[in-house]
Amino acid sequence: MLGLVGTKAPLRAPEIPALAQRAFDLADRLGFARHRLAELAVPTPTCGLAGATPDWARTALGLCRQKLKRVSDALGERDWLAGPFSIADIAMVTVLNTLRHTRIVAEYPKLTAYKARGEERPAYQRALAAQLADFENEPSRAA
Repeated sequence: MLGLVGTKAPLRAPEIPALAQRAFDLADRLGFARHRLAELAVPTPTCGLAGATPDWARTALGLCRQKLKRVSDALGERDWLAGPFSIADIAMVTVLNTLRHTRIVAEYPKLTAYKARGEERPAYQRALAAQLADFENEPSRAA
């Protein structure tokens, strides 16, 4: 999941290849294979859709659904994306968690089961704990 879909409707309807260009640029810098990114990355709204019109919110979520279907199809009957459980799975489960406030992942039973398997893995739990620990000593920004 990549925050590629703007929170407000653009002048022209976006297409997934255009949205993906920033992700491809990042993948190139990090040395990831573009074809795997294209198969597995899911564009998500950048910062939620609170300011979106209802029409744009439907469009943005439709783009997300297209990519979730591709991830579900790529997973197939396997337990994990790239063979044995790996950092790719930790990353994807983390990304699927960004949609926990929606019912979108539940529309894809394979992804729901995959997410649950991933969350049970000790490596995922350690990675999540380490990520959350970074915020423990952050000063509150509440006024």
